[in-house]
Amino acid sequence: MQATRPAVEVSVTAPPRRRRIVAMLNLVFLVLGLILFVLLVLKLDTAEVGLRLRGLGWGFVGLMILFVLGALVSTAAWRSVIDPARSRARFIDLLVAFWAGSAVNAVTPGGTFGEVFRGTLMRDKVDSEEIVASLVIFNFMGYVSMLLFNLLGPLLCLLLLDLPLRVVAVVFVLSLAFFLPCGLVYFFLRRGAAGIVVAVIRRLPLVRLRDPAGLLEKAHRIDRCIAEFRIRRPRQFAAAVAWLAVARLVQAADYLVLLPALVPGRSLLWLGLVTLLIHSTSQLLSWALTFIPSQIGVAEGKTALLFRLLGFDPVVGLTMEIVRHLRAVIGIALGLLLGWITVLLRHRAAARQLQGNVHVARGARGTSHAAS
Repeated sequence: MQATRPAVEVSVTAPPRRRRIVAMLNLVFLVLGLILFVLLVLKLDTAEVGLRLRGLGWGFVGLMILFVLGALVSTAAWRSVIDPARSRARFIDLLVAFWAGSAVNAVTPGGTFGEVFRGTLMRDKVDSEEIVASLVIFNFMGYVSMLLFNLLGPLLCLLLLDLPLRVVAVVFVLSLAFFLPCGLVYFFLRRGAAGIVVAVIRRLPLVRLRDPAGLLEKAHRIDRCIAEFRIRRPRQFAAAVAWLAVARLVQAADYLVLLPALVPGRSLLWLGLVTLLIHSTSQLLSWALTFIPSQIGVAEGKTALLFRLLGFDPVVGLTMEIVRHLRAVIGIALGLLLGWITVLLRHRAAARQLQGNVHVARGARGTSHAAS
């Protein structure tokens, strides 16, 4: 199958200005996060934080293994969503695109630019409409799996552990509250989200569409792909659900790897349930403060605060998030490097193809001159 390029182009009148505004906001929120992180470290006992970090031992290696495993499992879930009849992408292609896109999401506010980058990396290997539909389905299913998983931690803690009831109940109620935007998104998708977005864009004064009718038809085809996915490909849907469930477990296992060294003497049941509770709280606050790139300062503060509210040492929460952030920095750097190498190789291949076409054209002209 030969992947097709989009047939419709969109022209925006002032992209440089918008890019400058986005870059400025990105820098402002990043600085705010760094300030919050520094204040948090200064407030707590830095010597004890250093001691806790040294006591982790091989825990960081376990975190890196979980990071790579999470990327592999999430890529498998995304691959399950893509229609193989409209794709010639290999697993490694999808893995690179997923990893690079996640890195871009981590360093930009809102966490959406990475999805555009993933689609850009896949545009020569997957049909353009299938790229958009698969990313929408994958992200929505991932969002739903996170919501369900977020309920699991506080619910089990309420039933099985003697933790401060008010704190755990608040986490549970907030987890339920996030189902409201999920329902709105589902309603939006059922009504044809792509078509609605295009219809809105057509009415914006700063956007000029070169082929609005063609773009609208393309949007309707994307909406059909999204609406018919579960019905037309039930096995792939079930596979995506299974892979996403594993991905959530791997994501939460970060804390389970670190907690035994930081909170010794606890049972495996206690460690597992507190792990789920920390993961739920962390995810909820990440959504609420998604405008801060990489969650610098926010991640450390929220886990330290949760530990204090639960009656534990907040230094433990701070230590865990410092280690996780160090792991994230390495993962982001690798993702950005993979994306840069992929784009560079693509540009070189395009340049070689263009040069080859020029040689062929010159040879054809020389032959015609000789014949005449």
